Formats: sequence, structure tokens, C-alpha cells
Amino acid sequence: MILRRINNHLKTQNWFAISIDFSIVVLGVFIGLQVQEWSQDKATSKRQEALALEIASDLKQDLQNVDGVSEIAAMRFASAQKILNRVNGWSMPNSYPCEFDVRCPLPLPERSGPKSASDALFYSMRYVGLQVQRRSFETFLASGDATFISRPGLAGDLREHHAMLQRWTDTENLRQYPTQLSLNQAFARHGLSVNDQVDWQQLDAIVSKDLELQGILKEVAWEATLQYKYIKDIRDDTQKMITRIEKVK
Repeated sequence: MILRRINNHLKTQNWFAISIDFSIVVLGVFIGLQVQEWSQDKATSKRQEALALEIASDLKQDLQNVDGVSEIAAMRFASAQKILNRVNGWSMPNSYPCEFDVRCPLPLPERSGPKSASDALFYSMRYVGLQVQRRSFETFLASGDATFISRPGLAGDLREHHAMLQRWTDTENLRQYPTQLSLNQAFARHGLSVNDQVDWQQLDAIVSKDLELQGILKEVAWEATLQYKYIKDIRDDTQKMITRIEKVK
């Protein structure tokens, strides 16, 4: 209809009418494009909101894993410390030299030592690394979206959160796991494995004669303390991410 009118105006050289009709055409195209873009943004936002809730669900699973790792780290620390304390009176100091002539507090896991030697052996040798759920987050990355439309800054915070998790996982793989493997091998030299039943007299006699084993147990206690500390930090950050996603606007 508009094109026919423009054609008629051209024949009569009614330039004013032509400019009005042309403006109507341009405006119509512009509005159509805006409506299309709005519809696409709305669909994208709806899809992203569903994905954000899936990410929150994964983060909740991470919280359960984090709590499990934290508990095992505390029990590993307490067991290694008790074994050594019985043999030579050693206990983990509650501070460390962070600068010259300055000592910083070292928060130790609050966990009483095991009552039986078998439990001490089991928990000192038991190691659990952090496992996180990345499926939903990787789905977001694969979608090519740079950000969540209705949640400014969320994408960047999620990337930073997962980068922190990856750094800690790398630390566990490079440091914590090899130390724990060394402890298992050290006990194995004495014919002991994680599920063996021993009494304190047997365990004390083995550890007191093996200075290398004592050194490894100190490393285990120290690294269990570090794992316990950083896992708590990871838990706090994970909870913040969940709260942010589920926060009612």
C-alpha cells in the first residue's frame, strides 16, 4: 500500500508526500527491528535465568562436597597430630612467622583426636580432594553469551569463582595429593594400610622409630590445616554466589 502511494506521488512529483511516506516506511522498519531485538533479548534472558538456577543447583552440590572435604581435613589433621604427640609431644603451632619478627595466627581445625589407633591410622591416611560441579557453568560458556542480560556482573563473578576453584584444585594435585601418597607409602613399608586394625602400642612403636614417617605426618597435619582454611573460604564464596543468584529482585 505504501509503495503504491509512493509510486503515485513520484508520478505527480509530490516530494513532500513522498518524504512522509518514506519516513513511515523507515520508522516501520525501525520499530520492527526493535521489536524483534526485544523479543530475542527476552528469550535469551529467559533461557539465561533458567541456566542461572541450574548453576545455583550445582553450587549447592558443591557446598555439600566442600563440607565433606572440610570434615575429612579436620579429622586428618587431628589424627596426624595425635600420632605425633603421643610419640614426641609434637603439636601444630597456632601461629607462624609471616614477616620478620611478626607471627600471624594460624586457625587450626577444631577437632579432638581419635580415641583408637586404628581410627588415627585410617583418618591420617584418608584424603579427599575438592570436586566441583561445572556442567551448567560450562553450558553457559559454550553458549557464547558474554554476560547474563538481567544480572550485571554475574558472569564475571562466576568466572572468577571457578578460576579460584581451579587454582585450589591445582594446588591439591601438586602438593596435597603427593604428600598423602607419600604417607600411605611410608605406612606401607611397615605393612600397614588404611583399613588395618592396630593398637596404640603398635602404632607408637612404628612411628617412633621412623623419622621420615614423622616428617611426613607433620606435612600432612600442615597441609590438612591449609586445606581446612581454604575450603572454608571457598564455602563462603560459594554461598555468596548462591545467594546472589537466588536473590529476589
